[in-house]
Amino acid sequence: MTITHHISTSGIGAKDFTPEDVDEAIYQAEQYFETISIPLIEPKHMFVPGLYFREFQMAAETFLTGKLHAQDDGLIIASGKVTFITKDERRTFEGPCMVTVKANTKPLLYAHTHVVFYSAHSNPDDTHDLDLIESRVITPNEIGCKPKQELA
Repeated sequence: MTITHHISTSGIGAKDFTPEDVDEAIYQAEQYFETISIPLIEPKHMFVPGLYFREFQMAAETFLTGKLHAQDDGLIIASGKVTFITKDERRTFEGPCMVTVKANTKPLLYAHTHVVFYSAHSNPDDTHDLDLIESRVITPNEIGCKPKQELA
């Protein structure tokens, strides 16, 4: 089955991609973003008993590749309009709304407007160690997905 993604807003024109092509393109985009020194989006952190919250903001007309989540997670789009492109689908959301982030699926996000996101994660031992929390909720790129390829 071929999933068709028309990604004309990215400047590459409309083209049909297989899910594997889309996944590979997302990893190549991530590598490209690393080479042009796009500033990292620093999250804000909040801790309450048993939970860890993370807030991200994206500027309008910017791209971002997301991390692989170890399990399906909920994401709150508090405000703004954003398109998620994955190997399986392309969805556009306008906040406020709640969406599911599928486990082990690498997303490419495009912010049509300024976007504010919130995610919540279980934190049963109330740790504030961000590296430990991330090791519990994020899957390294190399697990569950095709490893990154060298850019041509």
